[in-house]
Amino acid sequence: MQHPNTVVHVALDNNRDIAAEVGLLLSCYKLIELYMFVVFEKLSDSSRDESKAILGSVSGFNQRMDILRNLLNDTNDSDVDKGFSAEIFDRVEECSRIRNKYTHSIYSQPSVTSEEEWRIGSWFGDVRKINFFEYISLESIRNERNILRKTIRDLNYFGNLLLPNT
Repeated sequence: MQHPNTVVHVALDNNRDIAAEVGLLLSCYKLIELYMFVVFEKLSDSSRDESKAILGSVSGFNQRMDILRNLLNDTNDSDVDKGFSAEIFDRVEECSRIRNKYTHSIYSQPSVTSEEEWRIGSWFGDVRKINFFEYISLESIRNERNILRKTIRDLNYFGNLLLPNT
C-alpha cells in the first residue's frame, strides 16, 4: 500500500511542451490507425461496417499491414495507384515505429541545465526488443509529428475518415 502523502513524479511533468507534443504525435497516430479501416474498405470493396468487423478482428499491426499489402497487390481497381499506395504503406509503417518509440519509452532529462534536450530509453523490460537511448527535443518531435500529419493527408486518398458523432 502506498503512503497517502507519496508524490510520484513523472519526467514529463517538468516539461509540459514536450508532453503536449508527444500527446499530439500519439493523437495523429490514432487517426492513422482509424484510416486503416478506410483503406481496407477501398481495397476490398467492403462497407465501413464490414471493414471494421474484418480488420478489427486482427489485433497485430504487422498482420493488418500484410492484409492491406496483399489487397493492394490483388486489386484490379483502376482508380488505385499502386505505387503511390505502396509509398503510403511504407510511411504508415514508419509512423508505427515513431509511435512505438514514444509510447514504449522512459523519458529523462540528462542535464538540469538544459530544458531543451531530453533522452528517451525504449523497450526496457521487453526481452524481445533491443533497448536503445535517443536524444529528443521539441524540434525533433515536431519533425516526426509532421511525418504522421503528411501520412494522414495522404491516407485521405483512399477515402474520408468519418469520425463518430459524440
